[in-house]
Parts: sequence; structure tokens; C-alpha cells
Amino acid sequence: MFGPGSSIYIEPMAVQTINYQCPKCGGNLYYSSKSAKLRCRSCESEFAVDAIDERFAEKHLKANKRVAEKGVSDVTEDIKVANAVGGTERMVAAISGGSGMAGVEYKDHLLEYTCSSCGAQLVCDDTTTATLCPYCNNPAILPGTLSGVWEPARVLPFKISKDDAKEIFKKHCKGKAYLPNKFSGEAIFEGAQGVYIPYWLYAGKTEGIVEFEATKVHSSRVGDTEIIDTDYYHLTRSGRMAFEDFPIDASEKMPDTIMDSLEPFDLGELVKFTPSYLPGFLAQRFDEGSDACKK
Repeated sequence: MFGPGSSIYIEPMAVQTINYQCPKCGGNLYYSSKSAKLRCRSCESEFAVDAIDERFAEKHLKANKRVAEKGVSDVTEDIKVANAVGGTERMVAAISGGSGMAGVEYKDHLLEYTCSSCGAQLVCDDTTTATLCPYCNNPAILPGTLSGVWEPARVLPFKISKDDAKEIFKKHCKGKAYLPNKFSGEAIFEGAQGVYIPYWLYAGKTEGIVEFEATKVHSSRVGDTEIIDTDYYHLTRSGRMAFEDFPIDASEKMPDTIMDSLEPFDLGELVKFTPSYLPGFLAQRFDEGSDACKK
């Protein structure tokens, strides 16, 4: 959806998207949150992430090279990348459940790709890294969008499928007498789609000193007389604390209130990033540098 005054520029590209084909039947693969493997939509065969990574590594390299040769891999002018990588700050793709990006006003650059499954033209904003073809509904990874400084270090794979999320939501709504039926009806799930959101993880140390006044009250009774003694104290406390993997989302498009409501994430489930976790989901690369997210 484009709002008034949006500055839109479509970068011409003859680059095809990347999709993973089943080694057995040639059907399209998608990442299954239930099995933590890539699953074929046609023959339902499943394959380990490492095996698919190895099989399609060369395909990714060639596709990224074609994009780089066209000079469009850094269409965002590196404006938010120059100070975004280094030190103890690491980028990860964390997850959020959502219904796509409907209603978001895209500005500046749009890129055009060709779906490698059906040949349709896909127009995406320049932070999109994985999507679904609106014509054939097959997963599409956009080459060049997660290479170099854009590549996440780790990823938190989806653990809940769309069907499971639907059942959890319906169970949550059950028994709420005044909840409108449309709120939990089937129509609300039609556009629901899992989205990987970029995060920066910070490590650091903090220290502080606190001063405050305190009282301690003692009471006693002598005959019919109650005696109350009050002691007054001036207290000082100091402390230091080290922290690591403190998450801040690196997407301007996603409202901070929504992202904060999804935390905490189980960061113990983080694994090394590979594009094989993306098929079947939407994904974005960061558009806010680490310095901006610190503030």
C-alpha cells in the first residue's frame, strides 16, 4: 500500500528468485516447524537442513554473484550499515507471528525479481529477503539480500506451525462470551504468515549506586501504654551487572510495542543461520543500524 508522497523507484532486475527443489521429485521444499526439516509439498519427503544447505550452496553463490554484478545488492546505499557490524553486537533473525505487511507504506527502492517456479514478476521492497510468490504460492528467497554484512549470524527457527497457532488462538478465545465471532473466525487466518524479524543482540556491563532513607519501627506495651520506637537509616547500595544477548529489533517497519510484547525469546534455541530456514516464511533484513538501536 503506497501512501501519498511516497518516493518509489523500481530497480530493474532480471534475477530469478531461489527456491529449493525436492531431490526426489523436484517439488518445492519449505521449512517445517514441526520436524525442524525441509519438507516437500508434493511427495512429503523430509530432508535435514545441513543436507539441503550443502546441496544448494553453489546455487546461492551463483545467484548472489549475478546480483552483485548488476550493482544492486546494496540499494540501500549502506546508510545504516556502516556502523552496524562489529564488536559484541550480532545480528540474528528472530521470529514474530503476523499477517504479512499489509498496510505498510513502502518508500524509496522497490526491487523486481522473477519467480523461479512460475516466471511471474515479484516486486518487493529492499528489506525483503524471503517471501511467497502471490501467483503460485511457492517459497522465494531473494538472492543478494542476505550476503556480506546483511547475513545474520544466528536464527531462531519457528517452533509452531500455522495450524498450531490457529488452534492455540481459538483455545484462547474459547469461553469469552462477549468476543465477536469474526475475531476468531477462519477469515482472520487467511493472510496469517510467519515472519522472521532482524534483531541486534547486545552485550555489556552496567553499574549503579542507590541511596535511600529507611525506617524500622518497634512497638511495645507497658500497662495500658503503647510505646513506639522508630529508627531512621540512610542506606547506600551499589552493584554491577554484566549482560549478553540483550535483544533489540532492527526493523523500522515493525512497531516496537508489538515486538516487545513477543519477548522473551528462548535464545538457547538459536542456531547458526542458513537460508534453509526461510522457505515458506517471510523475512526481512535490518534497516536500523546497531548504533541507532542502542539509543
